[in-house]
Amino acid sequence: MMTDRVIEFPLSDDRIRGPAKCLACDHEFEAVGPVGEIQFRCPACGCYKGVRCGLVLPAGESLQCNCGNDLFHVLRDGIHCALCGATQTFPD
Repeated sequence: MMTDRVIEFPLSDDRIRGPAKCLACDHEFEAVGPVGEIQFRCPACGCYKGVRCGLVLPAGESLQCNCGNDLFHVLRDGIHCALCGATQTFPD
């Protein structure tokens, strides 16, 4: 049986940290890996079925609507602020 362990990884320009979820056992955890990595080992069940979930940004960056909210809904017609409903555009 695996136990949850926290292993600190120093972040660099080529590594990001963010929420992840195992598609095999639904365990939620924080994944750290290189930019572009799409699959992670689940600390609960050991399967390589961990995927990033939610918005993952490089360290020090954040997105915020003009109304001050930082929670968004991603829909087919665009990204919308969960508070005011405004369609979002973000700088490249």
